Amino acid sequence: MLKESGTTCVMVTHDQHDAFALGDKVGVMSEGSIVQWDTPYNLYHQPGNHFVADFIGNGVFLSGEVVSPQQLYTLRTLEGIKLLALFPSHANFEIGDDVRVRLDVDHLVVFEHDDPLG
Repeated sequence: MLKESGTTCVMVTHDQHDAFALGDKVGVMSEGSIVQWDTPYNLYHQPGNHFVADFIGNGVFLSGEVVSPQQLYTLRTLEGIKLLALFPSHANFEIGDDVRVRLDVDHLVVFEHDDPLG
């Protein structure tokens, strides 16, 4: 009804499923501040940092370094394993940039290293 009538509504919830199902835009908060305000699709596919990537999509995280910057990036993990990753077009990484990778069955999600714990 709200969308049909063009009414703006702000909903606060701790339920991700509700937020993603009902929201045109979703804000992810950490320590009382919004860390990313975006569409549900962008939050999942283009998280702005480690917190959002971990909060939105459960997965396995790897540390890596950019070793070849182009549309198809080559990454090297701390263990020396090389990965090829197609980054979203908004990404602009340079050789040597420290990044984090969340493994997903369908795609890799990469974001800048901002985790002070590692």
